[in-house]
Amino acid sequence: MTNGELITFVINAGSKIHQSLGAGLRQDVYEECLVHELSKKGIASERQKALSVEFEELKFEKAFTVDLLVEGKLVVGIKPENAQEGLFGRKVETYVKLCGQKTGLIIDFNAENFRAGVRILENSLKPVTPHRQHYTYYGHYKKNTKE
Repeated sequence: MTNGELITFVINAGSKIHQSLGAGLRQDVYEECLVHELSKKGIASERQKALSVEFEELKFEKAFTVDLLVEGKLVVGIKPENAQEGLFGRKVETYVKLCGQKTGLIIDFNAENFRAGVRILENSLKPVTPHRQHYTYYGHYKKNTKE
């Protein structure tokens, strides 16, 4: 299954959970609900997965913990209620990079509108809007002529 398909399944499951339960619950409740919804679709996922990091000849066991690891390749960060947006985003970007992946997902279940609380990290590991890589920001979106 591609990362795009996994992202679609996770977003749809998250939307269903958000509609049913709403905002304001503990992070672990949303994690468990996502694992449950994904398992109903035959998609393997692990909550609070501790992973190791290597730096040169050093190895650090349990160096970081991802909120949700889907099919061993999609890192999902579930934004805690009190987390700062930028700091949490950078943390998830780092986890995606350390897992050797190019795609990640941030979900903020405390957003009033679920879709507004979803951020896809792709390729450059920056939040993506449709076709963003083809545009340069100059006060407004302007088509980038360099390709």
